[in-house]
Amino acid sequence: MSLLCDIAQVLPGKECTEVRADLGDMVVDEFTQLRSAPLTTILLCESPHVEEMRHGHALAGRTGEKVTGVLQHILNTDENTPTIDSQCAIGRLLAGSVQHPVLDTLGLMNVSRLPLQDTPYCERIRSDDDYGCLLQNFGTMRNRAQQKGHGLGFRSPAIRRISMIVLRDLKRRLCQLPNDVLVIPCGNVAMNFLNRAEGDCRRQWSCQSPTVGHPIRWPREDTPWGSLPGCIRELLCLICTRAQS
Repeated sequence: MSLLCDIAQVLPGKECTEVRADLGDMVVDEFTQLRSAPLTTILLCESPHVEEMRHGHALAGRTGEKVTGVLQHILNTDENTPTIDSQCAIGRLLAGSVQHPVLDTLGLMNVSRLPLQDTPYCERIRSDDDYGCLLQNFGTMRNRAQQKGHGLGFRSPAIRRISMIVLRDLKRRLCQLPNDVLVIPCGNVAMNFLNRAEGDCRRQWSCQSPTVGHPIRWPREDTPWGSLPGCIRELLCLICTRAQS
């Protein structure tokens, strides 16, 4: 796995095989595979957290529940389609066997396939000198990239190297997507990294996409359609339209 070997290059006391053994289980699965319908839209989020580690895939926890709670406005509107539990995290829905004309066209990705916060990591990793420094740099990179329009212009050489490793892995995964897939960045971290990836690759994945915040700040599950922010209504209409095209 090139991501982990790249990370080993910035850890002076670690070999690639050791990093693979220590962090390999922390790399979560994404949902970009074809199901019963062509993949049309991807929600790009920040990084996995505790529940993602537990379940082994993206958006498995509270953030994923918020996404499903918003998507319920278009998931259960057709009596001929399966009813979706709006309390179930979107990642857990996609990991299941349910077939749905909207869900089957939707993908999930994270900017970083490893957690950028230290909470999901065990005490042994957090207390290790090399990994502890890595997690500190992850946190600093994440905090600064949360600024709108940051552009990933980090002053620290160490943080700049880490950000380029994350960016390189993201670009590789983006370039593997079907050409007509629309990627919607959710939050400033996702937007900043996607903007940089598009500039580096001279490709556009996010055209027409609305500007939406990190899903943890999305409206409550019981928010009526008329009370949803305009960007969220635009997002839902876009996902639904692309699913039907």
